[in-house]
Amino acid sequence: MFADWIQIKGKYGYKSSEKWPLSPKRIRHESVLAFSKWLGANRSNSTNNTYVSIVYRFLVYLETIGELSTEVRLGKLKEDLSNSRKYPQLGGILDPQSIQDALEQIVSFYEVELLPKNEGRYKQKIILLRNRGIVQTLFTTGIGISELVAVNRNDVNLTQSASILLNSTNGGSAQLTLSEDAKIALLAYLNERVDNNPALFVAHSRNAGESRLSITGVHNIVKKAVNKLDLHKGISARDFSRIKKINKDLENPIKNNLSPEASRIFSNIRVMLRLSKIRDEYKEIAIFDLKQAKKSFDIQAYKGCIVMLGAVLEGIMLGTLLRNDVVVSIRQSTDPPLAIKSLGQKHPDLPTRIEKKLGFEDYKNSIHHLIPHIEKLKVDGIQSFRNSIHPSLNISDPLIFSDYERFRSRALHHLTSLELLAHHILIWSP
Repeated sequence: MFADWIQIKGKYGYKSSEKWPLSPKRIRHESVLAFSKWLGANRSNSTNNTYVSIVYRFLVYLETIGELSTEVRLGKLKEDLSNSRKYPQLGGILDPQSIQDALEQIVSFYEVELLPKNEGRYKQKIILLRNRGIVQTLFTTGIGISELVAVNRNDVNLTQSASILLNSTNGGSAQLTLSEDAKIALLAYLNERVDNNPALFVAHSRNAGESRLSITGVHNIVKKAVNKLDLHKGISARDFSRIKKINKDLENPIKNNLSPEASRIFSNIRVMLRLSKIRDEYKEIAIFDLKQAKKSFDIQAYKGCIVMLGAVLEGIMLGTLLRNDVVVSIRQSTDPPLAIKSLGQKHPDLPTRIEKKLGFEDYKNSIHHLIPHIEKLKVDGIQSFRNSIHPSLNISDPLIFSDYERFRSRALHHLTSLELLAHHILIWSP
């Protein structure tokens, strides 16, 4: 498999046109690590460990017969492979920060998913509430999957100091603190339950009925989000507990200077963008701008944060106006937005004209025209994102940018407003 893989890749000193046997003297340190990474993303942990161990022993053999490249240092390679096997889901590809980032998106995936108005035939509402409770509990406690599915309702305290009591087989116990978000999610789920099952999490499926949720069930919940968000395939439910251990092992653990509320909102907006129907190029630009806004907030550059939040909103509006279904609807409309009508609503190159000839004010007016209820939301309106950085604001309220707490509150208020505006704009259909 290693020989096949290294030849097909064609970038580690071998060409796909070469005939076998391949010369082992061209095996490189980086190609063995890359093979381990590929196994970590595409095969089970046990397969990864077995195959990489075999390749390493083969390299040891090559050294004994003088056929190993001098570029390969077995001691260093052993250390790097050991680190890769220590955290097999990393597969040598994802750093801890990337895993943390992926887990935040998984939590947001179930946070932004809309609850069905009624239960429906397949219990979609209670399943979504359960899934929210599961990922929130995994994220805030780092509880193991087998421990999670074994938890009973009476092991959970959802009062002011919310926690889960874990009872071990040797008679000991441990208490895990729940975040406010996890507490709210679990309360919503349990309030929807009408069964008498003592288990905290129930299957609610057609086949398993109301039996206790299985370990496989938890893995499937996480994998659904991984697939929908196109996250790295190596991410799994076990990473929630693994990232806790990695943080303990790291000299410099992952730090997030944002408040839990701000971090949650940034993640929710990114997931809404990721799942939206706007074109990929506008989606990626908006997500990049959102990351810049988050960095600015993190270093307390709040004016820069608000500027970038405005850029995200502009991208969301333009991306929405350029959606194929929206363009078709505007062309057929008897009452199109004035700014777009002035461009020639039936022009064959209408999307390019919208993109090149309109600006923030035109996007805002067009969105208000197409989605009238946007103006009635009890949040800062679209125009406030542009007004908040206008020079006149410095003149009328000179303390606003010098007072740390006031400006931080303003940035957080804009962030909260953007979450609601993004939700209504991105889920809208003509």
